[in-house]
Amino acid sequence: MTSTTMKSNQSIAAGYMQGFMIALMYQAIFLLLGSIALDSGEQLRWVILSIIAYWILALIIVIRRPQSPTRFDLAAIRSGFIVIFFLVIFFTGVIWLLNEHFQFWP
Repeated sequence: MTSTTMKSNQSIAAGYMQGFMIALMYQAIFLLLGSIALDSGEQLRWVILSIIAYWILALIIVIRRPQSPTRFDLAAIRSGFIVIFFLVIFFTGVIWLLNEHFQFWP
């Protein structure tokens, strides 16, 4: 009898780990600042949404190229959270303006 199981022992490139450490530091700082802001939790919601979006993006990047990341992949892992955070803020403002104008929901 032969066994046809495949072992998936792939490790990720070392360049990813440095980017993940930088991203985790950014996320910790933003979580701290978002949690102490006196805005009824709006900034904290932006941070949490950005963290979720960042880790989805990071997972997709690492699954696509675990051993050979491109420069864009490493830059997205390293500073993608900051870009996503500002995009979340921007699109939240756009949605608020559209809601004011068109009254999509009460």
